[in-house]
Amino acid sequence: MPEDLVKQIEPIHAMVKALGWPVLMVSGVEADDVIGTLACQATQAGWETIISTGDKDLAQLVNPSVTLINTMTNEKLDIAGVTEKFGVLIVTGKQIGRAHV
Repeated sequence: MPEDLVKQIEPIHAMVKALGWPVLMVSGVEADDVIGTLACQATQAGWETIISTGDKDLAQLVNPSVTLINTMTNEKLDIAGVTEKFGVLIVTGKQIGRAHV
């Protein structure tokens, strides 16, 4: 990880904690894997989930309960958004084929 990015992590964690939000870090596990696990658990619990990210790989988590928001571009990716952007149909979070868009 670039040094200038490393220097930003602790101040961001401090800001998040000051807002009263939990910070979850799992040693040896990438953040996107933790986010994916939590999103799946939230879906199973019946919770609506919004993930703020610019990482297009997380689009595979989108389902009727999970939406991605890219706050840098204001782009919202729900099921219809994933189909439009990537040409992939989603049923309960699984890719089932190419869309004809």
